[in-house]
Amino acid sequence: MNLLKETIEYRADSEEAALDIIQDYRAQANEKGYEVIKSSYVRKDKKAKGVIVDTAYVVNITMQYATVWEV
Repeated sequence: MNLLKETIEYRADSEEAALDIIQDYRAQANEKGYEVIKSSYVRKDKKAKGVIVDTAYVVNITMQYATVWEV
C-alpha cells in the first residue's frame, strides 16, 4: 500500500502568513519527496451583530507523493 496524495489544512492569521506557508511547502517539495499539486487560501471573517470581530485565513495544500502507475 502506497500513499499517493495528502491534503492538509492550516489556519493563518494574515494573508502574508498564508502565502508563507504555501511557499515553505513548495520550497521543501523536492527535499521531502512530494509535489504540491494544489494550494489555496480563503479569508474567513467572524461576525458579531454584523461587525467583523476576527479574521483568519484557511490554507489548503495538496501534496502528491506518487501516481497510481509509478513503481
